[in-house]
Amino acid sequence: MSKKKINEFSRVNELTGEIRSHYSYYSEKYIESFIMIRTTIGKEWFYVLSNNEKNLLMMLWDWSSSSDMSVYLGSVRRKEVVSVLGISKRQITAVLASLCAGNYIRRIGRDDFLINPAYMFKCSVGKVREKIKIYEEYVV
Repeated sequence: MSKKKINEFSRVNELTGEIRSHYSYYSEKYIESFIMIRTTIGKEWFYVLSNNEKNLLMMLWDWSSSSDMSVYLGSVRRKEVVSVLGISKRQITAVLASLCAGNYIRRIGRDDFLINPAYMFKCSVGKVREKIKIYEEYVV
């Protein structure tokens, strides 16, 4: 695993200048995971979502590919949504339709979706505009 030093400090005896202890903190690249919610276009987009929409969007984000924000929502994952959110399969379809109508996600296949990186993303901040452009240009 790739480690990246994120902080370090030393404790020094102020009278003698002797280093008494030295600490380094590392982040393991593939263990850290963050959800990036973009507020450049405001936060209202988030407030208008229902709890089921927010929860499903979070689950989709978690399963999405960091390379292109695509996610497969097949029967195994739908069963997990039913179990975790306590909603029916029919409600999942309705929530997905609502998220598509609001342009939070885009259907690219029967069970395949893209998450709109203009709202939430999984990449470095420097790549967000590139991912938004790819999302906007994607045609089914």
